[in-house]
Amino acid sequence: MNNKKKNNLKAIFNVISLVKKISPLYIVVVIIDTIFSSLFPFINIIFSYWILDDLINEASKSVIMNKVYLLIGLNLIFGIIIALSKSFIEKQGTLIEYNLTRTIANKGFTLDYEQTEDNEIMNMIQQARDGSNGSGGIGSFIHNTFNGVFSSILQIIYSLILLSGLIVSITINDDGRLINFINNPLSASIILMVLIISVVVSTVLSIKESKLGYQVMMENIDGNRRFGYFYNVCVNYKKGKEIRLYDMHDMLIGLMKDKRFSIEENWERFVNVNIKFLIINNFFNKVLLFIAYLYVGLKAIYGLISIGSVVSYVAAITTLNLSVTRFLRSFVTANQQASYLQHYFSYINLNTKMQYGKKEFNSNDIEVEFKNVSFAYVNQKEKVLNNVSFKLNSKEKLAIVGLNGSGKTTLVKLLCRLYDPNEGSITVNGIDIKEYSKEALTNIYAVVFQDFKLFSYSIKENVAGGKEVDDERVIKSLDKAGIMDRVNKMEKGIDTILYQRGEEKGVEVSGGEAQKIALARALYKDSALVILDEPTSALDPESEAQVYEGFKDMVQSKTSIFISHRLSSCKFCDNILVLDKGNLVEIGSHNELMRKENLYYKMWNAQAKYYK
Repeated sequence: MNNKKKNNLKAIFNVISLVKKISPLYIVVVIIDTIFSSLFPFINIIFSYWILDDLINEASKSVIMNKVYLLIGLNLIFGIIIALSKSFIEKQGTLIEYNLTRTIANKGFTLDYEQTEDNEIMNMIQQARDGSNGSGGIGSFIHNTFNGVFSSILQIIYSLILLSGLIVSITINDDGRLINFINNPLSASIILMVLIISVVVSTVLSIKESKLGYQVMMENIDGNRRFGYFYNVCVNYKKGKEIRLYDMHDMLIGLMKDKRFSIEENWERFVNVNIKFLIINNFFNKVLLFIAYLYVGLKAIYGLISIGSVVSYVAAITTLNLSVTRFLRSFVTANQQASYLQHYFSYINLNTKMQYGKKEFNSNDIEVEFKNVSFAYVNQKEKVLNNVSFKLNSKEKLAIVGLNGSGKTTLVKLLCRLYDPNEGSITVNGIDIKEYSKEALTNIYAVVFQDFKLFSYSIKENVAGGKEVDDERVIKSLDKAGIMDRVNKMEKGIDTILYQRGEEKGVEVSGGEAQKIALARALYKDSALVILDEPTSALDPESEAQVYEGFKDMVQSKTSIFISHRLSSCKFCDNILVLDKGNLVEIGSHNELMRKENLYYKMWNAQAKYYK
């Protein structure tokens, strides 16, 4: 057994195990539905045969009506059971799909930050989504496996039982060649031969169709992801200003058309082939149906079988053909769907690169040291940081300055362990940060990044983040950040929803107001190390001055890092670290660096003229 078959078989067992965990009764109900759905057609076939024969033989009205009542009753019972089971399957199928989507989303939270920026991982996420929905998704997979395979087996058995009477010869006093031929049990081999040809053709076409469908899906993975991005850009109201003011409509639509064209071209190729397969398959089915009617009809004309049995025998032959074809196709489809689903499990089982230790922090005094740290992003040769070494003492306030692209934000990302250095090490309280647990590292940092994000939830939920919401504490944090007066003017106060998410009307806040809410979030977390990356870039001068003046009160006796392009904000910091093209070129207090008259001195004077 090759690796693909092993993986597909493993995926099948994984799916069954997964479904049993999500909905223990789902498979049981599918089996019940399979049994009753497979029996249902034969009730009408058998009773139609009996009732028709009774009518021809002029049976009593009571005998005929009893069979009619029994037929109606069985149809009603089977119909109710099938309807209830399918309703349950549909509802639980929605639950299963929801759990799969949630699992994909939750997996994204557990990946390393670096992995989420990897184009290959982004394609894996799309493959997981498409794979879990491929050919109808996991619900369709379970239904195909149980209903398709087991229902087909049951219907094959029922059909063969019904057809057993067709190959029984009877004693006749006729020397005609035709009647003696069709009375011979071996004459049924004609139908068997056509049946085999029809099934083989249908199965071969099904295999080719499944392979082509899988190939098309894989070719469209990147296109679907990119088209989804373009679509979201076009309907996202936050991006609407730039699209309108810079007349970007044609550019975006053009890119969407290019990507959509390649996707549609692939699916058009699949549909064209599928239509050809359908025509060929229908041709052989019609040939089989013609021969079946001819053979059974001749038997009825010559009195070898009853008139009523013609309907049941033709129906049984047709059902046998469909059941055998469905049985074989179900295996092909199940194998192909397992290939789709394998992408889901490949993504869910994706390992992270970062390994964490078990150490916890026993003190609120935080001391950080970078030792010869160098770093370059994936697929980028040039180092963003080059051999950087410095020490941040407990309760010290450190400013990091430098031109755009000098590595300021990257340094913070390394400290927060969103990335690991390519060279060197970072220690906190003398211990390599790799030895701390993930929770310990998360708890000691309160960060406001330059590209911070607020979410379309209530203000208090945005401030509390992942922690339990304490309304009083939220209000204090918002007040310290200088935004509480604005929040008080909102109709629902701290319960006000930010932005538009569809459930209820949200409030749009300005960039400066959003930045203050992000500052409040950092204050609410009350971590030992506070990191502010351009915390005043969207504030007006008055608000900026208030933040600077209150910064010492905000961080109190905490260790803190302050990144800014505005050097006037660095004067109150204990030390200033100056980066230039990834290199640490200066470190010292404001007065010390001014006396040296190097890069910091030049940057200060370049800005000072605007303040004068």
